[in-house]
Amino acid sequence: MTKKEKTDPSEKSKDLFISIASHKLFTPITVIKLRIELLLNDRSLTKSVRGQLNETLKSVAKLEDFANVLLRISDVIEVKDDDIREINVKKLITAVISDFTDTAMQKKIKFKIDYDKNTLIKVNFKDSYLRYILSSIIENSIKYGKDGGHINVECSISNKKVNISVADDGAGIPENELNMLFRSFFRGTNVQKLDVNGYGLSLYTVKLLVDRLGGKIRGESRESAGTKFTIEFKNNS
Repeated sequence: MTKKEKTDPSEKSKDLFISIASHKLFTPITVIKLRIELLLNDRSLTKSVRGQLNETLKSVAKLEDFANVLLRISDVIEVKDDDIREINVKKLITAVISDFTDTAMQKKIKFKIDYDKNTLIKVNFKDSYLRYILSSIIENSIKYGKDGGHINVECSISNKKVNISVADDGAGIPENELNMLFRSFFRGTNVQKLDVNGYGLSLYTVKLLVDRLGGKIRGESRESAGTKFTIEFKNNS
């Protein structure tokens, strides 16, 4: 599989900016972080100054987190693969859900998983890419899911296609905003009122990666009723 050619100059410019920004941000962030930490070691600091430095350090941590998000997007932009690999989807999904067990438990969210009998697929990309896609979607479902809610993960496999869906019963997205679901920096107007941190880049990155891997992704949602994402890839079995 070769990297898809882009015809839109604005998209190329955006990719270039993300690639440069993600790498250039880390050096100044590291310097600022180290200097603040050194200042905090000074025992003569007043309580007020120490408090201000700690708040600044929190802001730097957020900036560092954002730089890491940009770096992941930059890595996705460069994705290139063509070797056929066999992946056990059941094993992969179980591992991803296991990663989020503690986070889900904090909100008392329960998972329901439905697999086909055959869980082996052959795709032309690394399993780490699929793991990243599922992790991002499930993390999103937990983040915006309701306390005591459910997340349903379904996987259906045929000789030609692999379909995996993740559905929650959380905040959902207003109908008039669904067309912006995979845009960079998009966050639904309804979730902006919630106390949930985010940059509006996770679904953009997922869509970018799914496209790079020759797959499809779609989102369905109803405000206050939840969101469902379905990804589809070619099965080379």
